[in-house]
Amino acid sequence: MKKGNLSKNKRPIFKIANSPLDWLGEFLALLGILIMAGAIARYYPQLPATIPTHFNGAGQVDGWGGKNTLFMMPALGILLIYLPMTIMQRFPQIYNYMWAITEENARVQYQMARTFMIWLKTETVWMFTVISWYTIQMALKNYHQPNINYFVFPMLAIMAFTIALYMYLGNKAK
Repeated sequence: MKKGNLSKNKRPIFKIANSPLDWLGEFLALLGILIMAGAIARYYPQLPATIPTHFNGAGQVDGWGGKNTLFMMPALGILLIYLPMTIMQRFPQIYNYMWAITEENARVQYQMARTFMIWLKTETVWMFTVISWYTIQMALKNYHQPNINYFVFPMLAIMAFTIALYMYLGNKAK
């Protein structure tokens, strides 16, 4: 073990206040959930009985199902992304870090890890929101076979940038 490295059960516990950047991320995540749920509620009555449920690697529809399957996106977004990540961000002392956590760097590392979790949550929620919107528009035939990858790949690139930025800043602060 590196000198000064604290095991998970010996790490200090701090109450970390949200920064303005954290509050912005939280607001945008909640907004994404509300927009996704609102779009589904708004357009659900107009949807045909069968809607796109899956897109292939080329971004084109290759699976169809009942319109009730659209409710899976906000359910997954809330139950598997938003709530667990919101709870987890409150306990940065239990995260696995790629560098040693010491008494000296713990507070900074925790703050960066929390901010990272908030923004990754926000970006994931928005990816679900964009996919839901795209699915609705495809079902309503408002798009003539556009490629969903025009939306998904930029979202994945943003997420990759967030991960790389966190890794760079976290390593720099070790």
